[in-house]
Amino acid sequence: MLVEHQDIEVHYVSFKGLAEDVATISRFARKTSPDAQLIKFHTLKGITYGAALNSIGHYIDETIGAPGVAGIAKLCSDLQKYLMPWTGPEYLAIYQEITSILEEVDPAMVAVDPQFGPGLDSIRALGRQHAIVTPNALKDNFADRQPWGAVLWKYPCIGSGYTYPLPWHLIPANIYLTLRLAYSVTWTPELSRKKAFLKENGIANPLDFFSVYNKDLVWLTQSSFMADFPMSIIPSNVVACGPIFLSTAPAVEQDKELATWLEKAPTVLINLGSTVNYDERAATEMARAVKELLETSGVQILWKFNKRREFPDSFLVELQEFITQGRLRLEKWIKIDPASLLETGNVVLSVHHGGANCYHEAVGTGIPQMVLPMWVDLYDYATRAEFLGIGVWGNKKSAPYWTAEELGIAFQKVLGDGDAATSIREKAASLGRMSKEDPGRFVAARELAKHARLRVSHAETL
Repeated sequence: MLVEHQDIEVHYVSFKGLAEDVATISRFARKTSPDAQLIKFHTLKGITYGAALNSIGHYIDETIGAPGVAGIAKLCSDLQKYLMPWTGPEYLAIYQEITSILEEVDPAMVAVDPQFGPGLDSIRALGRQHAIVTPNALKDNFADRQPWGAVLWKYPCIGSGYTYPLPWHLIPANIYLTLRLAYSVTWTPELSRKKAFLKENGIANPLDFFSVYNKDLVWLTQSSFMADFPMSIIPSNVVACGPIFLSTAPAVEQDKELATWLEKAPTVLINLGSTVNYDERAATEMARAVKELLETSGVQILWKFNKRREFPDSFLVELQEFITQGRLRLEKWIKIDPASLLETGNVVLSVHHGGANCYHEAVGTGIPQMVLPMWVDLYDYATRAEFLGIGVWGNKKSAPYWTAEELGIAFQKVLGDGDAATSIREKAASLGRMSKEDPGRFVAARELAKHARLRVSHAETL
């Protein structure tokens, strides 16, 4: 947006944890184009979504859950927390902060994540022109609009881990999961109490997720028709942009030493996102699989590793020779943006937890992926990768955890010499080439700039 649409002034509203990332984007834009404007960051003082969950005792351990029928009870019981982890007063405070910022800035167009309830409520209350920008896939938002009740019998229920297309014997279970989840979304006594408080304090229709979609407003998703389950009906105002990810400076400019190391050998990246840390069992099983892969192939491995809680480092003993040789690196933090890392061309496999961003970064850069889902929507991305033939579900039998044996088999399915592995690599590369023809971030920027200009033009004619 800053480089391609320099007539557009960009303001960014979020919590302080994102301030430095936004500043980095501004610096990169200014370096690319000296005339580019800087993003004006507005810091929210309220409590973040993650911190709100933690404040009610819901940490990563409580999020982890099995797929399918085994995990549906836990998912449904936790759903109210996920929909609104804040207390009523906390939610109201964020809403009021955003309202003040919108009144001060008076934007022509607002781009909002539909899962950020306080922001969406504020935008609606003020009647601001806005666009929905979601990381979620098309299926997550529009499966219920498909003909003949396909949401029940054709598309795997979120969190089910079922394959696509659904085999006949799983349809009854899928119907049960879908209906039970729908009931849990509508029957939310604790959430209803919070909403009552918000209504009493001036928010007319708080967190109304049933009306998030509006046919008169543009809906932008980083999903694409090529990288999702096939759907016959997509509303005309929906723009499937393709992967939208942060790609600032080349890897060598972000961390020259690491970028140089990446060039030494084909690299496997193990990065389970910013929220997934390891307990002793997970670390030990992964270490065993890593050892076997290093012993039987010529790859090197970059493993982003943090402990969830303190435990001995004995799991590293058998890996020490590979660390000494420089074929294995364990890093608490990787300075290079994930997408920039993949764009080097040196990564041959991205191992991730199935988050929307991780999935689409691999899609957009043409890198095969191994998905290790641990909860809810992450299972969907593992299923997508296998359906499209661009990766494997690495812990299908042991989810939400993993075993060294299953990981070892999954590594060979992608990195081996057989026809199946070759096909995965070729399909991933092909999807990457198509994604690069018109990258999602450029598509989204064009759409937002277009609608902002239309809004200004319309206002000037009044």
